[in-house]
Amino acid sequence: LLIEENGKIISMLQMLPTVLSDGETEYPAYYIYAAATDPDFEGQGKMSCLLNESFKINRDTDYAILIVGNNSLIKFYERFGFSATFSIKKARIKAENLGITVKKTEDFALLERIAESSLKGVFHNKRFADDFRKNLFCSKASAYIYNDSYAILESTDKAIISETLGRDSADLCSQLLYDKNFSSGVAVMPNGKEKIGMLKPIRANRPLSGYINM
Repeated sequence: LLIEENGKIISMLQMLPTVLSDGETEYPAYYIYAAATDPDFEGQGKMSCLLNESFKINRDTDYAILIVGNNSLIKFYERFGFSATFSIKKARIKAENLGITVKKTEDFALLERIAESSLKGVFHNKRFADDFRKNLFCSKASAYIYNDSYAILESTDKAIISETLGRDSADLCSQLLYDKNFSSGVAVMPNGKEKIGMLKPIRANRPLSGYINM
């Protein structure tokens, strides 16, 4: 959706279809992405107009979700029925040689199975095998597995693990960082207190908490 004046785009947002799940039930949703207004036109209700239009277009969808660019926007989105539902944990992981074998993988169906198994009972955004394939390609990241766990390493020059899931994720991350010659790194995982995403119920009930990682 966009607003154009005199041949110039002054406000826009994208609506990307996604699926939310609690491990048993799947809920159709859409992800509001790249919402922005030209600074010269801020405060004129342009984004409000686009958001309300998106709710009309997606009135048969259960939820709308978004990730705020900065916390100063939380109050703005709360006016439209969004709440800070989703959170993550960023843990400092120490590199350690545990003598385990960590393998790089492009088995995206396996990543999907591990994610859904690990997040059963947790309200979350579901990633399908093709989502992993596209996201890893676009971010130039790589996936590594050990037993029933995986870790997504963003790059080889920074020790950023953008997601790790599974029973053995702590051991996997420690060994992976050691193998890549890092002394420590930061890993993103569920069950934290850092708010990252907002949710608006359209047809469904609002859950109290959840985990999101795009």
